[in-house]
Amino acid sequence: MTPAVLAALPKPDVTLSVAAPRVKALHRKLRDADVYFFFNEGEDPVRCEATVEGSGQAQLWNGVTGAIEKLAGTAGDGTVRVPLELGRWATRLIVVGPVPPGSEVSAVGMR
Repeated sequence: MTPAVLAALPKPDVTLSVAAPRVKALHRKLRDADVYFFFNEGEDPVRCEATVEGSGQAQLWNGVTGAIEKLAGTAGDGTVRVPLELGRWATRLIVVGPVPPGSEVSAVGMR
């Protein structure tokens, strides 16, 4: 691609701290939060940091149990950097925004 074409492309809303071509991410914007669904479609686990668009508290949501855990993240300039661990064929749902009222929330970092 030419430099002009590259310069015209939008800034990515997800970047990973390591090359991980088998990790896919979907991003949806809600009224007051940003939702990211990560999927490792590879055989090898991935452990890195993800930088995502958004502001507020980074949270790991468990779609099976409904548990919500605060993620240790670093915020700045409209982005949040969070730890991301994906086992082989694993998924993670990360939400950046306010913690839902009445939620039982525990803190978690990269294990």
